[in-house]
Amino acid sequence: MKIEFGILLFMMAILSLSCKNNESVKEPNSKFYGCNLENDSIVLLRIPNFMNFQELYDEVEQISCSGGVAGVELENEGISSILTFSNPCWENYACILIRRRNVFEIIDDSINFEKTYPIDSLKSLLKKHYKNQGTLPYYSDHPDKVIVSIKYETNKLDKLPSLLNRLIKAYDRVENSKCLNVWFDGKQPPPPPPNMNK
Repeated sequence: MKIEFGILLFMMAILSLSCKNNESVKEPNSKFYGCNLENDSIVLLRIPNFMNFQELYDEVEQISCSGGVAGVELENEGISSILTFSNPCWENYACILIRRRNVFEIIDDSINFEKTYPIDSLKSLLKKHYKNQGTLPYYSDHPDKVIVSIKYETNKLDKLPSLLNRLIKAYDRVENSKCLNVWFDGKQPPPPPPNMNK
């Protein structure tokens, strides 16, 4: 009886050690993107598990409010990439002062600056935004201040993985940046004021 119990304990110890080793192993070809990469509490989300963009945004914000960092794993040409999101916890802030010129805004399939550009302009505009150094008024003050804001007004998620892969590819061509600071923008605007002319 004691021998069987000893063997059982020995087997459990071996199993627990092997499980711990598997958790710390990372894919050799995985590349990490984001700003909170030193955070141990990265929660990977699967985009197909969400019904719409608002649901995904709410989950990212909830993870942020609990002290974690939300991210997604993307596959592109056999390379695995993990992109984390820098969304703040809006429960803790009434507002955050961000200069408009530092926001690289993507809404659905368009890039919005002084005018609307097609998503095909992503590479050139992102590079210009990061390298501006405060020269042009519609582009960022400094590469470390750039926030890539993504919003889906159509609320569909089918094109989001493709967009994130394109964003990562475009970012790889940018120098002088410490991190890819991506926010999801899902805040609903307040309703318009009531009509007082009635």
